[in-house]
Amino acid sequence: LRQEPRLRQEPSLNPSDLLSSLDQVEGVRVRVQDNGLFVVTTDGLDDQWEPLPRLLLDPSQVRTTFLGVGPNGQHLQLEVKSKAIIVASGDFAYEPVPQPDFLSGTLPIHVQGLPWLVSWTEAHNQLSAALRNDGGNFDQLTGDVLTSAAFVFGALKAGLLLNNAVIDQFDRLVEQYSQM
Repeated sequence: LRQEPRLRQEPSLNPSDLLSSLDQVEGVRVRVQDNGLFVVTTDGLDDQWEPLPRLLLDPSQVRTTFLGVGPNGQHLQLEVKSKAIIVASGDFAYEPVPQPDFLSGTLPIHVQGLPWLVSWTEAHNQLSAALRNDGGNFDQLTGDVLTSAAFVFGALKAGLLLNNAVIDQFDRLVEQYSQM
């Protein structure tokens, strides 16, 4: 008899092993909440010298970790469900969303040419630069809105806890676009 292959459920990491792995990355701190979720912070600053958003991480969703070394020291790559998140000294990297949630119901737009991973500092720089656009180039502003949306919605999906100022920046960008 021929049996159908089964999907193999990957076990999640032991939370204490995950905590030990995160402790190996310089500048990263973890606070374990009463509900077992991890709140991960890093010592990085954005382009306005503000602390980076925190990462809310459910250890039961982390399948694998890989400790690597990059130009800024050690980082920890996490596979959370089927997405990648990198926790590094001074930054977080995550997957952008090629079809941002706010477009899916109205327009079937997929943002092409996005990087596989984007760091939060890059995403925030993109959003800040888009807001400085003088509004004279409609095509440029359209690209800026779509790229910023892919980065912001990717950050939210990865578990980054964005502050109101970032959400306000994105809202201003969309408002600027709608007035063209």
